[in-house]
Amino acid sequence: MARTFKEVFSLYKPDFIEQAAIEKITALSLKVDKDMRLIEATAAFSEYISYETLVAIENKVKECYTLNGMRVKPTYQSETFSVSKFGDIIEELKRRRAQGNGFFANAVISNGSSDFNEADVSCEGDTIFINLKNGGKKLLEISSCDKILSDIISEWFDIEKKIEFTGQTSLDFDQYRQDNPLPTFEYHPAIHTESKEEQAASVQNSFGRGETSAAVNFEEGICSSGKMRFDINDMEIVSGKFKTVDSILPIRNITLESPRFVICGEIFDYQKKDTRSGEKCIVSFFVTDNDASCILKMIYDKEKEEQYSKIKNGAAVMISGGSTIDKFDGSLIVKPAAIALIKRIKRKDNAEKKRVELHLHTTLSTMDATLSPPDLVKQVLDWGRPPSR
Repeated sequence: MARTFKEVFSLYKPDFIEQAAIEKITALSLKVDKDMRLIEATAAFSEYISYETLVAIENKVKECYTLNGMRVKPTYQSETFSVSKFGDIIEELKRRRAQGNGFFANAVISNGSSDFNEADVSCEGDTIFINLKNGGKKLLEISSCDKILSDIISEWFDIEKKIEFTGQTSLDFDQYRQDNPLPTFEYHPAIHTESKEEQAASVQNSFGRGETSAAVNFEEGICSSGKMRFDINDMEIVSGKFKTVDSILPIRNITLESPRFVICGEIFDYQKKDTRSGEKCIVSFFVTDNDASCILKMIYDKEKEEQYSKIKNGAAVMISGGSTIDKFDGSLIVKPAAIALIKRIKRKDNAEKKRVELHLHTTLSTMDATLSPPDLVKQVLDWGRPPSR
C-alpha cells in the first residue's frame, strides 16, 4: 500500500489548513536527488489547493529536513480549471521566469476577483486572452512566458490552452511619464572646493571611465571599442559573413531593441559542452572591451569543431549579431551571425629606459587585487623589460 504524504514526511507538522490539503492527496510520487538534497513531489489532489498553501507546505518540509529545495507539483481534475485560478498560475510563472513579475501586477479577472493585475483575463474555447495594461508583450513572448503559462495549465489540469497577449501590448513612455510624474524634491548640493591636489589628480588620472564610444578607421585599419583598440587589417573570418562594418557598437550600449550590430572585444570565460546526441557543440563565452561585457551563446555541428577551435579565451574578435533573451535563464545574450579574429593593440611602453612600478598588488594579496602574478610578468615582458638574471 502506498504511503501517504504525512507518512513519507513524518517530521513535518502541518497546521490545520495544510493538514486539510494533504488529506486531499489521492496519489503521490517522488523524485529525490540525495547528493543535491532536492525533492520533487508530484501530488494528485481531489480538490483545488491554493498556491499559498502549497508553498507553505514546501517551506516547512524543506526546513524540517534541511533540504536545498522542495517542490510540490500539483495535478487536478480538468473540470476544476477556471480563469479564477490564474492568480496562482501567475505565481508559478514568477517562480519559473523573472519576466512574470511586474507585467501582471494588479490584474482583474473577468470571472472572479484577484489582486494579481490590471489586466483582464478571459477564456474563449482553447484560448486564454490576457489584456495587458502596462505593455511588455514582446519581452513576455521572447522569454516564452506564453508557452510557460500553457505548460503550467497542462501540468496542473491536463488541458491544453493557448495564451494570447492583447490590449496595450507596448507602453508609450513619454505619455506614461506625463501621467505618472516623479515627485520633486528641493536639492541643496554641498559646496565643495577642490584642493590643488584634487585638481591635479582629476587631470592626470588615466584610469577613469572615459568615453564609451567606438569607431572604425578604414584608412589605418584600426577600430576601437570601450577601452580597447584593434588592428583589423588581417581579419580572419571564422564563421558567417559580415554584411557591413561601417560602425562598431560599444558593448555597454547593447539592448534588446538593438538591431543587428558589430562589436569588438576579447574573449573570457569560454565554455563548451556537447549535446546529448554528441552531434553538436553548445558554446558560451563573454566578450569584453574593458568598459563592459556581454555573453554570447551559439550551437554548431561537431564536424566544424576544428573551424571554431580558434575561438578561445584571450582571443580578440569582431562579431556581427543580434541581441535576444535566453529562453533558459531569461538573461540578455548576443547570438553571433558572423565571427572574425582580429588583433588587439595593447598599450606600449615607449620609454628608452624601462621601469617597473615596484609597489603593486596581485592575487597573492588576499582580496586586495585581481591581477595574477603570471599576467603581471607577461605584461612587464610585453613592455620590453628584460627578464632578471
